[in-house]
Amino acid sequence: MSTSIRVKHVAAVLLFLALISIPFHTIARTGAAQTGPAPQGQRSAVNPIVMDPSVALGRTNPRSLIASSLTPGRRSGLGRTALRLPGKFHLNSPNITLAQVNATEGSAGTGSGDINEVEPNDQVAQNVFMPANIVGQIRPSLDEDFFAFPCVAGEQINVEAFASRISGSLLVADIALFDSAGNILTEAIGDGVEDPLIQFVAPASGVFFAGITDADGFGGSSFIYLLSISGGVDVDEVEPNSSTPQVLPAPATTVFGQLANSSGVDLYTFNGTQGQTVIIDVDAAVLGSALVSTLTLSDSATGVRYFSNDHNDGNDPRFNLLLPATAAYTIRVAAFGSSPGGFYRMNVSLVPGDNSPTVATVTHIRAKLIDITGTGLNSNSIVEVDGTQVKTIVVQRGELNAKAKAKPGAVITVANSPDLRRSNPLIVQ
Repeated sequence: MSTSIRVKHVAAVLLFLALISIPFHTIARTGAAQTGPAPQGQRSAVNPIVMDPSVALGRTNPRSLIASSLTPGRRSGLGRTALRLPGKFHLNSPNITLAQVNATEGSAGTGSGDINEVEPNDQVAQNVFMPANIVGQIRPSLDEDFFAFPCVAGEQINVEAFASRISGSLLVADIALFDSAGNILTEAIGDGVEDPLIQFVAPASGVFFAGITDADGFGGSSFIYLLSISGGVDVDEVEPNSSTPQVLPAPATTVFGQLANSSGVDLYTFNGTQGQTVIIDVDAAVLGSALVSTLTLSDSATGVRYFSNDHNDGNDPRFNLLLPATAAYTIRVAAFGSSPGGFYRMNVSLVPGDNSPTVATVTHIRAKLIDITGTGLNSNSIVEVDGTQVKTIVVQRGELNAKAKAKPGAVITVANSPDLRRSNPLIVQ
């Protein structure tokens, strides 16, 4: 990512934070998912949904937006859609404000992942960071849900609604994208069979709003949706990529791939710059795929595995890492255990590493105790050895002790709660 893009991204995030009048904090809500990733080994509490099989075709195939059957209780067709134009949002000109606080500042470098909507967000937008999958309801009638997120100039914004493709959902989705002043930029409306999609290139860095409602103003407990908000261009997997990695464009990409069976492996490579944070988010189970996947990041030149994850975002993996060098990196997607193959989407984003913790030294104190020094290390920090969290003790600011063997070759990282924004990896010598 060029320096100009990094500066623009920082400016967009700072604007996003400045527009919120009270400090960030995590909202705890019974039955609601955390806005940051759950600690490793715990699964976030996103409400389960059943997707139409057409989703497996991937967004680059237009047929993937089309459900197998009409939304119950609705008529469909071009004439029906034309009657709805220009859409609820164009007609209503909603007054959106940035006041709800339900994401932490650290989420700028981790993404929001799979979360539930948090009411009230009908005018006061819910704050999220890309990539995010938000499960919610349009309830009651005339309800409109809004989500605010920062984006940099020139980045493609992808807002996709899953509604007609959700089994049992009565929602015919109407979605729109707004600028930071609440002016509508574009709108897309479903027709009872096809779900709407918006792909829009941000003309300037700043905060954008995504809105969703029912095309006819209906609502209720069965008006269920999943709203996907991500940045970057769409790319199809190109086989074979099991031994030679497929090259990804930067700085943000959504890959649409498929693992044929439990032994399948897909490899991808990208170029990163030291000090950037990479966010890698695989969506499979959340979209109805049978695949439960594992995700790893390695140095392309040496093969050193910097981080590995199976599921901390529902049944799907997602992690972030501060890149230790300007180099090529390899992503590996595989099935977890005996999980069958299936389709997946993988978002890869490069964002500034500002405010990430860093690891400078790792020293053995005794057989099962190591000392870690660096910056941004505090009482919310968690030491990880080869991606596994270990018991962490704060010695003083900038210094941690961890109960672990940490043999030579082990990779040490530190993640700061609640978002688990992660440090650079350091290899034990």
